[in-house]
Amino acid sequence: QSTLTLEECGALIRPKNSNEPFSGNITFLGQVMGVLPLDIKLSRLVMFGYVFNCFTECIVTAACLALPAFLEVPYNNKQERMRSYVSRMRKAVGTFSDPIMMLHVYNAWYDAHCRSV
Repeated sequence: QSTLTLEECGALIRPKNSNEPFSGNITFLGQVMGVLPLDIKLSRLVMFGYVFNCFTECIVTAACLALPAFLEVPYNNKQERMRSYVSRMRKAVGTFSDPIMMLHVYNAWYDAHCRSV
């Protein structure tokens, strides 16, 4: 399973004629992923962010996705859960995407706290 994941992410190339399921060559992308303290798929996100000149957005998104819970969701009553959901969807700006919502929340926090310094 792990070799398949590495192969899907572009970190491992297996020889076509090899019968061994655990053999292969690590690519340059795989070497870089190996030194990043992130999950393989998040490492790939960061690498492609660098390649496509959206590095900051990909770093923030990967950091948010690496957290167990980015925003607190109230579970005590239905009305508060709905209010929380509506707030999250507003921040997602019509995309219904948690990663994009997280990026918008970070950008709003950064604008409020760091741009004035």
